[in-house]
Amino acid sequence: MVFIRPYQESDFEACAHICRATLPPSLSTTPITAKLAPYIWTHQYTHLSPATCHMLVDDDDSSSPDPSSTPGGKVVGYCIGTPDVYAFADRYPSYTTSILSTAVAPPPPLAPGEEDEPFWIPDDTTLTPSGTAPLSAKKPNPAALIRLAHDPRKLLQLDSGPSGLPAQGWRATMHIDLLPAYQRRGWGRRLIEAYVRSVQASGEDHGKGAWIGIAPDNAGVVQFYDKVGFRLATPLSSEEGDNGADDGIHMVIDIAKSS
Repeated sequence: MVFIRPYQESDFEACAHICRATLPPSLSTTPITAKLAPYIWTHQYTHLSPATCHMLVDDDDSSSPDPSSTPGGKVVGYCIGTPDVYAFADRYPSYTTSILSTAVAPPPPLAPGEEDEPFWIPDDTTLTPSGTAPLSAKKPNPAALIRLAHDPRKLLQLDSGPSGLPAQGWRATMHIDLLPAYQRRGWGRRLIEAYVRSVQASGEDHGKGAWIGIAPDNAGVVQFYDKVGFRLATPLSSEEGDNGADDGIHMVIDIAKSS
């Protein structure tokens, strides 16, 4: 039987496995990127906001040695997030100290006037004959990924000024990933519905609702999000590679206040 339940601490490795297994091509090019990915887009939500993190579990596959297996079955997907990115950023030091820094050492501080490392760097193995470097010929910069993981304000668009989606009133954010065999079966919609209900019940200020970011080469999922109630949002005005968290496609979903 497949069912949805709240996140449990025993799901930590399963969530990491699913995050890595569902990365879009642009973010799965190197082992270091795959290693870092759950520490950027997964573990902080389950650690700091477990009440708004939901697991999709298949208890008919509990005997599998797969990394997604937990005592209650195999975790095959999740919808994780937080109701209020501002309150979440305030709690982020707890994640940094207890989980992030034990696996990913903090980056060196930037010198006065020094700019962040670019998020995308050329992949010399895929450069086109003309020497140009489209996204398909680039790879994520590990130094930028590490800095992003340690910088919640950059990760959550809080330093983007009035053009940032949180500043526009979209204070909640989420990520959803399902293993391929469980996609296109209605579970994505039900996971998002569970997340929305938990945001409404959280007591935190979620503003207008939730925003999500989609990698530029993962635009095929826009149709799914559109069907479950999201709509395209005005993207931030930034150069490609300026901010790995802010590049790509942005969508928002309205979440009514609980009565």
